[in-house]
Amino acid sequence: MKRHRQWHNDIKYTPRSYDNLLPYDISELLIAHRCKIKMSDEVLADKIGIYTWQLKALLERRILPNESECKLIINFLREVERC
Repeated sequence: MKRHRQWHNDIKYTPRSYDNLLPYDISELLIAHRCKIKMSDEVLADKIGIYTWQLKALLERRILPNESECKLIINFLREVERC
């Protein structure tokens, strides 16, 4: 049995929730949507309204979206679901 230290934190902060979704959930929704469509990263980044390097980092799970990026991604995903 492993002993877990109390002061050892894997994640040093808890991400805030935006629109009842955590940034983890929003990035996972974006990754799931990206797998369904065939679109270049540049076009997708333009449609969402973020930089291409940010989109690539989000898709590779290297960064988490901040509040403004979360709102842009949520608006984009809602717009796509309506169509």
